[in-house]
Amino acid sequence: MNFNESLGVKGFCFRGFSDNRVVAQKVKECGLNIIDLSGCQVDGKKLETHDEVIKIYREAEVEISGIGTCLFTGEADDEGFFKFCEKAGCKTITFTGKPDTFFDAVAQAEKWAEKYDVRLAIHNHGGKDWLSSGEMLEYVFGRTDKRVGLCIDTAWAMQSGENPIEWVSRFAGRIYATHFKDFVFDRAGKHRDVVIGEGNLDVAAYVKALKSINFEGPAVIEYEADKDNPVPALRECVEKMRQVLKTVE
Repeated sequence: MNFNESLGVKGFCFRGFSDNRVVAQKVKECGLNIIDLSGCQVDGKKLETHDEVIKIYREAEVEISGIGTCLFTGEADDEGFFKFCEKAGCKTITFTGKPDTFFDAVAQAEKWAEKYDVRLAIHNHGGKDWLSSGEMLEYVFGRTDKRVGLCIDTAWAMQSGENPIEWVSRFAGRIYATHFKDFVFDRAGKHRDVVIGEGNLDVAAYVKALKSINFEGPAVIEYEADKDNPVPALRECVEKMRQVLKTVE
């Protein structure tokens, strides 16, 4: 995988903007042309909105690499996420679920994943989330189809006390997406978003690990601070990533 060509940005970075046309332009301002859409850009369950959203990004020449993080409930309208992917031409849904309905919901999602040829990637959303630990992820993967894998969010992995670089080998074969995100922590353990490479993540080592397993999937930069003006920091993130990729690739 050539990360320079496939690098994108997470739609959640632009949650401060309600107009998809504005978001598409801001993706370009970051120096990218790929976005992994979030719920603030599209409601996958509202089928009537799909065509317009897809049209906006296609006209702006911004590729949609995936959607998420989607909450799977097991209800019939979960299929909307898959129908959006089919129309948009993307192959990855990042998702989560509630403990009491998770396995029933995923069992249904696996059927749709096969029908629509989509891969499902669990998002590890920090230490307060029940899917944040490596032990729990191993438990889930032992009870699910190979279409169910992991989207490693590097910052949330670190916030959970996990090592995202070690996760690459630990979950090789089940890593379907990644969010390049970086945190620093104060003495109380509280996290703060920083430009990637300026926090606790060894970006070069992480990229090398991904390349060692021939990772192929949405690889997106995510920076959650400065929601009303995220482009300057995101542009720095892109520059940092490209510097790292130059040395690694």
